[in-house]
Amino acid sequence: MIRKIILVAFASTAFTLGACASDGGASSDDFSKQVADVKTSMKDLKANDALWRDTGKFLDEAVKAHEAGDAEKASKLLKKAQFEVEAAHKQFKSQKGAKPQY
Repeated sequence: MIRKIILVAFASTAFTLGACASDGGASSDDFSKQVADVKTSMKDLKANDALWRDTGKFLDEAVKAHEAGDAEKASKLLKKAQFEVEAAHKQFKSQKGAKPQY
């Protein structure tokens, strides 16, 4: 069940990251959807204690920049948050069964 949730979150993040990279000036609806996707992915990662420290900070700053009308800064910060979510998922997946080696 958790694998399916993480897989769906990862797929939606990858899709969103591609959409964000191809669209220089995202509309408000697109931005809101991307933020919602990142928040969903963050929630799944946090449930597995795999969320990176600064991801939430980048997302909050992106939302503030978007509300202030700075679309370029908001897009840049959202891309950082999306990258961190994707990288955290990859790290979680690769180190899931890690054990100490003696």
